[in-house]
Amino acid sequence: MKTAFLKNLTNYGYSFLLLPAFSYSSNTAISFEVHHLLRKYQAKQKAIFFHPNYLKSLAQFWKGRGVRAYRLSTGFMITSAAIELCQDVTLYGFWPFSKNLDGKPISHHYYDNQLPKPGFHAMPKEFYQVLQLHHKGVLKLQLGECEKR
Repeated sequence: MKTAFLKNLTNYGYSFLLLPAFSYSSNTAISFEVHHLLRKYQAKQKAIFFHPNYLKSLAQFWKGRGVRAYRLSTGFMITSAAIELCQDVTLYGFWPFSKNLDGKPISHHYYDNQLPKPGFHAMPKEFYQVLQLHHKGVLKLQLGECEKR
């Protein structure tokens, strides 16, 4: 299993692998195991973690703007970090509904076909905030398919 994991990562070249080490205590051990595995086999990817205080501050910031949930979605956390770190941010695939604009069923994760547990994330409220950021020009939200080049 470790070999397959490392082989799959080669597709991403020199990149960062954001791991949820401090989102829940149950994620800590596996996240550090992945970190040590990457170092042991000298993978091109580097494991990174959100600092626990950053996650707490981020949750408080968005809670003050009406996003109240058990936990922010990973996509919303990464969007928030991207806004802080990047000059230009374009989002594709950030969609809180179970069907796309053409009415085709879609999942919320790229790796499974499962919808989030009810009440776990505040996807519509997160999406509303993303729409507001798009409207203000803070980021660009790509809703339809990307143009083919």
